[in-house]
Amino acid sequence: GVPGYTNGQWQEGQCRILFGSKSRVGALSASVESNQADSRFGFAVSPLGDVNGDNLPDIGIGSPYFKINQDREGSIFIATKNKSTYFQHDTTVIASNHENAGLGGAIIGGDFNGDGISDVAAGATHYNEGNTVNEGGVFVYHGIAPTTNIPDINFERELIALGLDRVIDGKVITGNIVDVESLKLIKKGIENLTGIQDFKGLKNLEVDGNLLTNINLDSNLNLIQLTVSENRLKILDLSGNKELKLLICSRNELEKLNLPEGDNFQRLVCTNTKLKELDLSMYPNMDFLICDNNSELGSLDLRNGNNYSMLRFSALNNNQLSCISVDDVVWSTANWDTLIDSTCIFSVDCSKSSINYMKKANGCIIYPNPTLGELRIDRIQPGAIFCIKSESGMTVMNGQLKSNNLNLADLSPGIYFVEIISDGRRVYKLIKM
Repeated sequence: GVPGYTNGQWQEGQCRILFGSKSRVGALSASVESNQADSRFGFAVSPLGDVNGDNLPDIGIGSPYFKINQDREGSIFIATKNKSTYFQHDTTVIASNHENAGLGGAIIGGDFNGDGISDVAAGATHYNEGNTVNEGGVFVYHGIAPTTNIPDINFERELIALGLDRVIDGKVITGNIVDVESLKLIKKGIENLTGIQDFKGLKNLEVDGNLLTNINLDSNLNLIQLTVSENRLKILDLSGNKELKLLICSRNELEKLNLPEGDNFQRLVCTNTKLKELDLSMYPNMDFLICDNNSELGSLDLRNGNNYSMLRFSALNNNQLSCISVDDVVWSTANWDTLIDSTCIFSVDCSKSSINYMKKANGCIIYPNPTLGELRIDRIQPGAIFCIKSESGMTVMNGQLKSNNLNLADLSPGIYFVEIISDGRRVYKLIKM
């Protein structure tokens, strides 16, 4: 502080900020004047802590002769900091409203009421109460910070345990949570995640094993990883979370899942849900999918143009899933055939497939599969009927089996379906090399 500084106004005063370094105090970084003559701005200067809950340090500046309404009443100025410097924000001015009080002769900051926000105490050297002359006084001003409502008591308990909150009061200082990047709240009995919207910097959120029936993450635009397994979710809308790459949402009552817009999404685990359809065709970077045990899943589209890059895939025990749309049927059959149900096939377009494919262990046996041309069919009754169809459903061969061997040498390489009518109707998936 330079209370006697004159620059257009006599002894208006000035406050200067010099940012230090490890080696020395730096050059002048910021300065401000009162622009009022004889106000002695800068008579007292003190760091206050964080009085407005933005997690940035604030400064108190005393100007004991500064006038707003009363002569020489004195005022204190609260200078808040932005990311780089001071005095570029609005500065709060607090006056004593007592003539000749001289508020601002001394200033100190501290959390006087224990609410987690810094407060300000300022001395008024010549303050009079009643008829006593120059008895002096201390004025205390409590800091006020924006807060975020946290109605779920178990959620707030965890924030306290993480050092982000202080007491159970249904709210948390927003500045304490806005930059949090990772939050792990597994099996904490949380029913309501209201307040998560102000975790603006959140990149990783783990809330498995709670009691959540809904979750709104529309404001968490930096989210990259989300795990919400073992809750009670029926709808999960992540369409606005364009940075999301990983989602694990197993063991929910999920009936509707809106995945992120854009093409960043890569990995999904969604087992034991009630999803009826799953379209992953718009995600070229998809490399991990586990979607087992979804009793109502009837449609799965994996045609993203990059199936070859899939590191892990499984779609077992999906009773309603008879066809999976893929980029390359031959490749998918060769690599993934044991990772889907026996009642399921791969197709380049399941919506156009007219084939009802069934593969049963107690039916006929066809081998070798894949085959170069000769196909052997065992466990058939005399006079059995056969029909071979292409992947598009076109019949390419049919007739009555006169022996256990079929010559397929004239068929082009690809995927075919062999229908055998013997002691029942059975269809087998066949690869012709």
